[in-house]
Amino acid sequence: MEFELLLFSKKTQKDYAYYLMQIMEKLNIHFKSIEDQDSINLCLDCMTISVDLEEEVGLEVIEDDFNFVADTSARIQVFSQFRDHALEILFKTINEIIKNTDYNLLLIGNGSNLILERKNNNYYTSYLDDYYYFKIPFDILGVKIETIKK
Repeated sequence: MEFELLLFSKKTQKDYAYYLMQIMEKLNIHFKSIEDQDSINLCLDCMTISVDLEEEVGLEVIEDDFNFVADTSARIQVFSQFRDHALEILFKTINEIIKNTDYNLLLIGNGSNLILERKNNNYYTSYLDDYYYFKIPFDILGVKIETIKK
């Protein structure tokens, strides 16, 4: 299962990776960081979060497809046998972002499904019943989320 977490934050990709590391440390989530010249990867027992340090091309596609301007992105590969645990960590991470920033945020699943969008402190999700056969832990966020068609 793949997700992408995009922000409009005025951070660089490298800053974004370090920001995600800080959140994981704050939440006492064990991870291993693997860095090379092209990417920074956070490896957890239930998922891998990859930040491509040269991400630019994909951001234009996101703007076209989702009408969402992002300047940073992280790809998330969830290991299916640990899906519920991974989603809990992902949503706790998102909760830290929304509690402590005013960044616009977009979480998409499998490249084309809007899971969560935060735009100007309003929250949206698309109709997910047809696509996701598991519960997404929106309750962790503690915000009102409007369901829209995308």
